[in-house]
Amino acid sequence: MFVLESKECRTIDFIYIYTSSKIHTLIGHTAEVSSAQFNWDCSRIVTGSMDKTCKLWDTLSGTKKRNSIDFLTLFLIDR
Repeated sequence: MFVLESKECRTIDFIYIYTSSKIHTLIGHTAEVSSAQFNWDCSRIVTGSMDKTCKLWDTLSGTKKRNSIDFLTLFLIDR
C-alpha cells in the first residue's frame, strides 16, 4: 500500500506506507500541488498544481511521462 504526501508545496513524496520508506520524490511543478491520484492499477500518478498544469508520472521510475496534459488526454491515456 502506498501514499502520496506533499510536504513542500511543489513536490510529492511517493511513500510505502508499511515502512514509511520514501520511494520517489516527484519534482516538476512550479507552484503548489493541489491534487494527486493513482490510476486504477497504481502504475501512474497524476498531479495537478496551481501552476495550471497536470503531470503524469510513472510509479516504478518516478519519472514524468507527460507534461501539461488536459483531463480528456489523461482519460484516454489511462484506458
